[in-house]
Amino acid sequence: MRNVDLKKMRVSVSPVMKISASRTPWSVLLITLLAGCALIAAGVRAYNYRAMAADRETRAEGRLLPQANPRASGRLFSRLSHQPEADRVRRSLGQRFLGPGLEKTILTGTLTVGTDQSAVQLVRTQTDDGERVEIVAGPGGSNMVWTPNDGALVGGRRATGNARAILERLALDSPDEFILAQLRGASYYTVARGAMPKSAGGSESYTGPIWDIVRVGEPEAKGEDAALSRFRSFHIDTSTGLIARCFSQEQGETIAAEFSQWVDRSGEKIATQIVWSKQGQVIMKFNVVSVGLGPKQ
Repeated sequence: MRNVDLKKMRVSVSPVMKISASRTPWSVLLITLLAGCALIAAGVRAYNYRAMAADRETRAEGRLLPQANPRASGRLFSRLSHQPEADRVRRSLGQRFLGPGLEKTILTGTLTVGTDQSAVQLVRTQTDDGERVEIVAGPGGSNMVWTPNDGALVGGRRATGNARAILERLALDSPDEFILAQLRGASYYTVARGAMPKSAGGSESYTGPIWDIVRVGEPEAKGEDAALSRFRSFHIDTSTGLIARCFSQEQGETIAAEFSQWVDRSGEKIATQIVWSKQGQVIMKFNVVSVGLGPKQ
């Protein structure tokens, strides 16, 4: 078998082939084959790394949740992702809007209205059209419920007066409701981005909170079916991604709700203090002492 003069053929050769030019063709073939295998192995490792990284990112986004019915989760994710601002807040709050077994949030604490104080349990249960909110005030207390279809009820009857106002504040002035309101047809409108308080005066040296402001409008309803406030303005803290304040209207007066003392329960963020005020005066307060999450029954 003749030896081939690579220089005369003017063929571009790799360093491996140059080293092996003086050897037999079988050794050249073997070295080339080993080099090819090494390149393939490196490519496979790189592909697997990218695939695992993409899978971790997807799971972090809540799109691949371990559950019995992944298709149902996918449909819910699709329904909750129509509103970009709500979707961003959802990611900040945790996985309870998509994760199996986290559809019910149970908050136990103290509700103060004026000078009256009561031990209450507030239960928020996710439903196909939003959520059902139930409040039980002490042993033997009246059962107060809010649902998207029936509105505010006390003892199974339509709530009126102060009871209705209290129930709507607890149900609708809520970070969870900011996410789930889109399921009952509420509208979302971004009023401002990077808003500062008036006291900052637009100063470049201001270091306080900055908010994105989103107005959530109630679906069309008339008479007693309409909520007391036709819209709510939520202030989202740009540094945390969490809702800091919510403004609504009751009989022409502005009611401000402030959310604070956020806690993390296994990745789920909950505001454990909500304070409502009118014209700078505190009118209602809810202090949470225990938080529980579980499946809806």
